[in-house]
Amino acid sequence: MSERKLTPEEIKELFAFCCKHRVYQYDLQIELIDHLASSIENYWIIEPEISFNQALNKTYKSFGENGFSKIKAEKEKALRKKYNRLLWRFVGEYFKLPKIILTIAISLVLFTLLQFSNIQAFLVVSYLILFLPFGLIYYFYLFPKYFQIKVIPGKSFLLINYLKKFDDSFLFMSWIPVNSFPFFNLLKHTNNSWVNLLVAVTLTFVTIVVYASCFFVPQKVREHFTREFPQFVKS
Repeated sequence: MSERKLTPEEIKELFAFCCKHRVYQYDLQIELIDHLASSIENYWIIEPEISFNQALNKTYKSFGENGFSKIKAEKEKALRKKYNRLLWRFVGEYFKLPKIILTIAISLVLFTLLQFSNIQAFLVVSYLILFLPFGLIYYFYLFPKYFQIKVIPGKSFLLINYLKKFDDSFLFMSWIPVNSFPFFNLLKHTNNSWVNLLVAVTLTFVTIVVYASCFFVPQKVREHFTREFPQFVKS
């Protein structure tokens, strides 16, 4: 006797079962359904007489009292870890050859500027001029045009929800100059080359991290989504 397998109608029921338990994201659903299907078919090997619903209920109980919520949380955590690794790997490249040459050059330019009197005020104004408008441009134009993914109606994805969080990166960019006032006020009363060098390197590092967060990682998320789910991308 051949092993019993799920029918297309039963797989549709698994999708409905996921929605019933508040799992609406398609990319999470297919992972859960793969696990559910495998478990149900294993139950049928041991107990071939039980029905689809009985095997499904046994499988669901095996998830524990938190049901699918724990798996969803683990998936979200895995996404964050995956793209955080990409971000810091990208940032790390700017501290290795050949990109470290650019990092050193930018740091030296900032260090030289900091050595002049009253340059701290210039840097504060520069940050206000550059970061605040750029944050708004990124939020209203750059992100929607280059990184936002439009999917066909009726579909939700965990990866899309994660990508949307980068649209709030302008808040981080706005936070930088506002919270820099005490920092630069300290510099104004400190004429120390080592402090100026530390500040120059810090500003360079922050700039690289902002660039990675706003451009590199969102582009990677977009590439991964369009590669895995091209059929759901709205043209």
